[in-house]
Amino acid sequence: APLEAVPAPRRPEDGTREPRKPAARPRTAKKKVTLPKTVKKTLAENDSWKSARLFPVSVLKSDRDREMRATSVLLSVMAQVPEFSRRLTAGFGAPAGRMETFTEVSLPHGDTPRRPDGVIRVERAGKLWTALVETKTNGNALKVDQVQAYMDIAARRGYEAVITLTNDVALEGSPLVDVK
Repeated sequence: APLEAVPAPRRPEDGTREPRKPAARPRTAKKKVTLPKTVKKTLAENDSWKSARLFPVSVLKSDRDREMRATSVLLSVMAQVPEFSRRLTAGFGAPAGRMETFTEVSLPHGDTPRRPDGVIRVERAGKLWTALVETKTNGNALKVDQVQAYMDIAARRGYEAVITLTNDVALEGSPLVDVK
């Protein structure tokens, strides 16, 4: 049998070679399915409670604004850094658990609602631990009637603690404010 010449593969006019296409293979790997993340239920009592923010938008015009800003930054960090928040709240009897923090919460108290600077809520095993937070900055002193009102609200609502943050230092055995 005479040798036949095998025709060369066709090349484009510019002289380049066409790339070979890989052979189609059956698909054996399963496609990954990602489930949507479930939204965790908030620990807020109602929708008006605002979560503490690391960068609050309030301006620093008054002492009240400074207090709100300082409280918001601290509470925001506490909610995001569990080791830090646990160290701060363990002394008040808080459990280790999921924490949410809120600022400028309005709570009913007699004829006029009261607004503590912050609220800390910790959830563990279906139980809820709550503390009200009052902050004083710029050398302002704690007010007895204000702290007493928060103590009354906490007792009436079943909250576990009222935490005050201030630059004042209490001597051993003497409280900064006398509350009942």
